Amino acid sequence: MKKILVCFLFFAHISLSYADNASNQQRLLFNKHWGLAATVLVVDKTMRFELIDVPNHKPHDNVVNYWNPEKYAVMINGGYFDKAFNPVGYNKINNKVLNSINISTLSGFVGINKLGGLALLTRSQLLKNGEKINRIYPTLMQAGPYLIDPGGNVGIKKNNHRHYQRTVLAKMRSGEIALISTGPISLYDLAHALKVEIPGIERALNLDGGPSTAMMTAKLTIQNRMPVRSYLAGFK
Repeated sequence: MKKILVCFLFFAHISLSYADNASNQQRLLFNKHWGLAATVLVVDKTMRFELIDVPNHKPHDNVVNYWNPEKYAVMINGGYFDKAFNPVGYNKINNKVLNSINISTLSGFVGINKLGGLALLTRSQLLKNGEKINRIYPTLMQAGPYLIDPGGNVGIKKNNHRHYQRTVLAKMRSGEIALISTGPISLYDLAHALKVEIPGIERALNLDGGPSTAMMTAKLTIQNRMPVRSYLAGFK
């Protein structure tokens, strides 16, 4: 009950309504058993995306500063970064490599092709077919872990009981894309809650979270409490 209360307090500070476009399904999602409170936006598989790089650390910088309501339908925070504000894990944007190290602790990649199409890839795919994947996806951002492994099984086996806000990017079996922002929850609890509440998820990748958590649409603002290195934006 305490976890649910914290989540409700979190969502009390955002402005929410359903998306104007009928193809974009936006809703609040709650699961008392797993302590989940989340905003879920499901968009069509044809939506185009871009990764916005923010190389300079600016105090009080947040998602609002990069939002363009005429251009974007949704924006969330991106991948991990270190204390020096450098991307953690393999990262390239429009074929400009910002970090060439494929690290073992991050199991997935967000890939954006030349047309803006989005894919969720695995670390093993890049290790086995790196040259081909790099040709197909000029933008690649390493992230993880997979909450729902490719194929639909829960990917988190142990509960560390660390409760933070989370940002999740998921692909549905239908091909639709789900963007998810949560209140404080452990990765284990979140994975199991998503499996129960959104059984159509084929894979779900954890992005950065905690004070980096951000989501914005025309009618919704979840503002990150600290500057982040990148934002994932979906076009109208």
